[in-house]
Amino acid sequence: MKFKISESRRKGEWRWAAALLLALAAGAPPAHALSKMRLAHTWGQVDFVFDSDAQRQQLEANGTYVQGNAVPFDVDVDPRTGRVFVSMPAMMNGGAVTLATVEDPAQVQSPRLVPYPNWSWHAGARGCDGLTSVFRIHVDRCDRLWVLDSGIVDIANTFTRRCPPQLVVFQLRSARVLVRHRFQTPEASCDEALLLTVVTEQLDGDWQCGNDAFAYVADAGAYALFVYSLRQNRSWRVASDLFFPDVNAREFSVAGTSMNLMDGVLGLAVSPPVGAACGSHLYFHALTSFQEGRVCTAVLHNASLFADGANDADGAFSFIGRREGQSGAQASSSSGVLFFNPVNKYSINCWNQRRKYASPNLPAVEQDREVLRFVTGLKVIPGDGKGRPEEVWAISNNAQLLFTGTFRPNVNNTVNIVRGAVPALLAGVNC
Repeated sequence: MKFKISESRRKGEWRWAAALLLALAAGAPPAHALSKMRLAHTWGQVDFVFDSDAQRQQLEANGTYVQGNAVPFDVDVDPRTGRVFVSMPAMMNGGAVTLATVEDPAQVQSPRLVPYPNWSWHAGARGCDGLTSVFRIHVDRCDRLWVLDSGIVDIANTFTRRCPPQLVVFQLRSARVLVRHRFQTPEASCDEALLLTVVTEQLDGDWQCGNDAFAYVADAGAYALFVYSLRQNRSWRVASDLFFPDVNAREFSVAGTSMNLMDGVLGLAVSPPVGAACGSHLYFHALTSFQEGRVCTAVLHNASLFADGANDADGAFSFIGRREGQSGAQASSSSGVLFFNPVNKYSINCWNQRRKYASPNLPAVEQDREVLRFVTGLKVIPGDGKGRPEEVWAISNNAQLLFTGTFRPNVNNTVNIVRGAVPALLAGVNC
């Protein structure tokens, strides 16, 4: 990410690193005090399933694969099969793989990752026709995996654009590519653009899965939103002042690391339908902000309102309330509860969308300084309608060290994925 950092400092990081090394030496997951969620997976550093030992040796020899340089940032789950997907943007050279599945979903400690859909899509084998640098992914209710590929590599250092940003949509059961949409406009591939987050909205009825679907894509670097219509196979850019960072929110402190970030719209979530005139609400916020925004998705579907860089519906965008701190990823449950992560609280919080967006209505449902150190991905996974409830899944890492250039792959590369049932998370809280 082209993070705008003016200063950083580290406090007491050696104590945490020493404790982590002891835990890894003992082969045990880090100690934690989770109360409503549990560890699904945890890594000291990830490793992959290779096609052969010779392949691994070749990728190591030419620097394409450096163990520890792939850092998971997002997670999603296929509710039909339980298959767990993780994305790994190319924060450093040597990551080799940018999208994978967990080989053994039942293995908590350091399961290997399987490149998705296979190795031929990674390590530059297909050039820009493969996958280059995926930040976030989205599994929809229609057996589709939406993959947002930023096209940017060595993000923490040189921030090099290797390919245009693209959306690649896979049919989950077959891994067949349903559509590939490259964002070809100059605004999408400019030096500042960084397409980070994708969420979708299916407009067909509950049991219909046609092409009447939209994807909403956050550009945190150039402060914009892209709307993609599956039916039309085209996208348009939406600009609003509400997508910009707030200079008063630029100072972050995470686990002893202080930094200044000026990143725009990043957190996106689609509410349940609220009425024919509005469609659903798209909730949004900049990473560098204390405010939550909202717009009716029906407004976003009208591309003519945003032609030639205009926003003829600017009044439809509004801030609905203020948090006590910055927040990154977020997701909505089917009942209209928004789950999000206050960066400086090491927690996952909730908000009932029928209530005022204000601190008394934004309680924590889980909190742990170590396990939820920096949450970079958060999803609500549907239930099966047969007794298995919706779940919140979240992934955390030491992203703050990547942002400040103090990340050491062999020391502070802990990644945790946690999960918790929505009814249990909401029990006893004001949501």
